[in-house]
Amino acid sequence: MAIEALYRKYRPAVFADVVGQDHIKKTLLNELKTGRISHAYLFCGPRGVGKTTLARLVAKSVNCLQLKDGEPCNNCAACASINNNKALDIIEIDAASHTGVDNVRDNIINNARVASGILKYKVFIIDEVHMLSLSAFNALLKVLEEPPANVIFILATTEIHKVPETIISRCQRFDFHRVSLPEIVKKLEKIIKAEKILVDLAVLERIAKNSDGSARDAESLLGQIMVLDDKRITLELAELMLPNNNIAILVEFFKTLTAKKTSAAIKQINQLIEQGIDLEDFNKNLLEFLRQILLYRISGQLTELEYLDVDKNTHQEIIEILQHLKVGDLVKMIKVFLSKIEDLKSSQIKQLPLELAVIEICETEIPEQPIQFAAAPSKKKLNLNPGSCSQLQRINLDLPKFEGKQKAVKQENTSISDEELLQKIKDTWPEIIKDLRQINYSLAMFMSLVQLVSIDKNNVLFLGVKHKFHQDLVCNKVNSQIIRKILLDKVNKDIKVSCLVDAKYIPEISLTNLEKSDNLEPVSENDAANVWDLALNTFTGAEIKE
Repeated sequence: MAIEALYRKYRPAVFADVVGQDHIKKTLLNELKTGRISHAYLFCGPRGVGKTTLARLVAKSVNCLQLKDGEPCNNCAACASINNNKALDIIEIDAASHTGVDNVRDNIINNARVASGILKYKVFIIDEVHMLSLSAFNALLKVLEEPPANVIFILATTEIHKVPETIISRCQRFDFHRVSLPEIVKKLEKIIKAEKILVDLAVLERIAKNSDGSARDAESLLGQIMVLDDKRITLELAELMLPNNNIAILVEFFKTLTAKKTSAAIKQINQLIEQGIDLEDFNKNLLEFLRQILLYRISGQLTELEYLDVDKNTHQEIIEILQHLKVGDLVKMIKVFLSKIEDLKSSQIKQLPLELAVIEICETEIPEQPIQFAAAPSKKKLNLNPGSCSQLQRINLDLPKFEGKQKAVKQENTSISDEELLQKIKDTWPEIIKDLRQINYSLAMFMSLVQLVSIDKNNVLFLGVKHKFHQDLVCNKVNSQIIRKILLDKVNKDIKVSCLVDAKYIPEISLTNLEKSDNLEPVSENDAANVWDLALNTFTGAEIKE
């Protein structure tokens, strides 16, 4: 015989037993005591927080023959039939498997027209109501507008935004909250006391933290852990089954990030792969970890760190790190790792998105010193074999020496407006493209497709591009430095570049006109071959010969 799950075995029989949701319990009890019962209720909120449980308690209370202060007696014939799931007038419907309009007509509308049998009220509990189709919602709307006598509808959903406003406006809405950690622990203590088994408090707290505010999830997890021993369950024993939140790894990774140790952080990521840790889960846990730290950094309240399952020494260590960390730094970290969620799902090299995140966080500053170019171009191709990417490898890019006339690095002392400087850049733009082509033909081709939008007081030149990949190529660290060096040589100003992405931007000059210009040399066969090799290496492709 199958063992009954704890969340079913200890389902609350009265309102007082429901964990949390005091704002809802108080309102419903007052309605039941005064007899001012609504014909339709809408319970919405996260999973496992008591929506269906309270719906059944309402159904039991409105039919209880010995109701006292709104609470059901659980002794009368009506309560007994409901507790034993034998009450024909209490109809529970799973909207996920009854989405069509025909099911609504047959199971709800036609059934609602029939008077209740034994019980005073006929109660329809529709779970996951957001799964109904539009035509089914329209059919349900009619019966909600003109409900039959002695019929109550209780709708429950985890996705309130999918429920039409016409339905919501005809129901009395209650928003359920996640259950707090102390309330979940208190509930679990009652269960282990009734089950006559010893479980360490540290285990219960870990269960509560892993349940994410869901009392049902906490009870299910406790049921799994209870099979480990029938006498006493310690934290060491429970860790065999408890989900691993990698808190020690998260703390160490956070310390490495804040210390700007790029190579060490990337090595930690690759160690996660070797240990078989799912990087998507790690990224999710890391975001929650950073969120809690950010909340503490803003409020200064130690309670914000309660959900971090670390010892006091680690708490103190985190606090000391935060004394030297700005709020903006934490916000940047969170934004960077948030942007990698989708990349982790689609990346062929699993660790690459997190490696790029580390580089973006630790090495975003551009060196201020002038760029030194190598004397001759390298013929080496980039090795992008995924098997060799387990560790970050430094790639030395040998760039050809710029052949044009070198100008002094010293900045102009004469005053010049932003508009005049922008116009000066526009006037010399064909020459800039020409010089770029001597260094990197592919970059010159992309730079010919940009629009010179504006330049600000900090000498940042904004380039308009049509596509995100165009922005990534032009504004990466190496290419932006090349552009910056040539701009310095041409206009005698240290100018940085930034890209704006929008389909409206029109190229300043066309590549076709650039090729036809008398001042520019035609594309050589070697240049064309280099561009072809660059494309093959960049997209890990292969040439198909017929």
